[in-house]
Amino acid sequence: MEHKITLYNTLTHKKEPLEPREGNNVTIYACGPTVYSSAHLGHARSAVTFDIIRRFLKKMGYGVTYVRNFTDIDDKIINKATEAGVPAEEISEKYTREYSKDMADLGVSEPDFEPKVTEHLPEIIELISSIIDNGYGYVSGGDVFFSVKKFPGYGKLSRRSLEDMSEESSRIDLNEQKEDPLDFALWKGAKPGEPSWDSPWGPGRPGWHIECSAMSMKYLGSSFDIHGGGKDLIFPHHENEIAQSEAGTGGGFAKYWVHNGMILINREKMSKSLGNIFNIGQALKKWNKESIRLFFASHHYQNPADFSEQAMDEAEAALDRLYITIDRIDKLNKTKPGEDKTLEESLAGFKTKWVQAMCDNFNTAGALGNLFDLVKAVNRSIDTHGFTLTLDKVRKEILEFGDLMNILQEEPEQYLKSGKSSGKDLDITEDEIQRLIEERKAERREKNWAKADEVRDFLNAKGITIEDKPQGTVWRVDG
Repeated sequence: MEHKITLYNTLTHKKEPLEPREGNNVTIYACGPTVYSSAHLGHARSAVTFDIIRRFLKKMGYGVTYVRNFTDIDDKIINKATEAGVPAEEISEKYTREYSKDMADLGVSEPDFEPKVTEHLPEIIELISSIIDNGYGYVSGGDVFFSVKKFPGYGKLSRRSLEDMSEESSRIDLNEQKEDPLDFALWKGAKPGEPSWDSPWGPGRPGWHIECSAMSMKYLGSSFDIHGGGKDLIFPHHENEIAQSEAGTGGGFAKYWVHNGMILINREKMSKSLGNIFNIGQALKKWNKESIRLFFASHHYQNPADFSEQAMDEAEAALDRLYITIDRIDKLNKTKPGEDKTLEESLAGFKTKWVQAMCDNFNTAGALGNLFDLVKAVNRSIDTHGFTLTLDKVRKEILEFGDLMNILQEEPEQYLKSGKSSGKDLDITEDEIQRLIEERKAERREKNWAKADEVRDFLNAKGITIEDKPQGTVWRVDG
């Protein structure tokens, strides 16, 4: 590859060059949702993060196989179903459909494979059997547990010591079926009224951690390139995945572990106890998908992202600036193109800079900084020179970058007139706006400047900005 990509590996705590196991084909598994309630902004951030990573890898010429799962059987699903008096399957199917719609509405591409736990019981049972046969699992009653202390290196992902974990577990885990408080469930014996499947150890269902090991290995092989998810999954979920996978196969598991930072809401951790969970559907009713994607991309994926009204207003304003710039290019008089060597120089380094930023651990924030530097140069050039041939090249480069982030996918003029930039519907129609613009033109022709200003001020109060240009008056929604 012409450009060398480095990524931060949680397992080694350092940046490493991306060297796929098989040629230029990158295999990625990212943990998906447990479908017992509406997906929230934390789910959205992880999905958008890995969507952009996948898009960038493909742009750089890599083949990508991407897997994201659904956990469709779990204690939380069963509890919700019991409360509602419906089968667990009804709950999981409802929120699976809702999540898929949320992803489509956010502009997140579908994974190559999207497995469900309930459709992979044979693979899960086979892996558990291998773990038992290799001496790392044991049957206790109708349950099967993983023996943590028998696995060398447990804690290598989270950097936790067995001593600290043992002290913590002894205080909170009183399960008498376990040989050690640190041990975790691979298979849970059936309880009355709960969904269950047959197994060599009696009827039951999988533990939470084993499912991701079995499904990732089915579609990507026992060893693959990138395992991803939110930082909240590092321990115990991903730690346990490594242990059970390597114990079951006798070999390595994922080569790189990539974790995105958490979502904060007004500088506080998003949690049910604080009542500040912000669902994807709620966010999409208030802000358009491109603003939400731009908000996520404006933070390095490893860092926390503080979601607030102000932050989203800033993301919308930034998106507006991009659309306004393209719209300005489109509306210029192109009959007498000039030259702008300064803009040529800005354009020449643009793609190199943003590609370098993305190659350095998928730094979307740095790449966006390069984009907005170019946008400033474009607007200075338009104000100074009007149309130049360079602007056509600039437009193409900006839209190419937009494709990577999956933003700037609408026609600029339509976007700016749609009211999307303000996050709300306008209380004035396009016909009324046009009529008032014509009325203002007439007043200006008669030199009734005060009347013309009244029309302008009225439109401003409605959230409409008008600009007088050589080719006529244009308007846009004020972000």
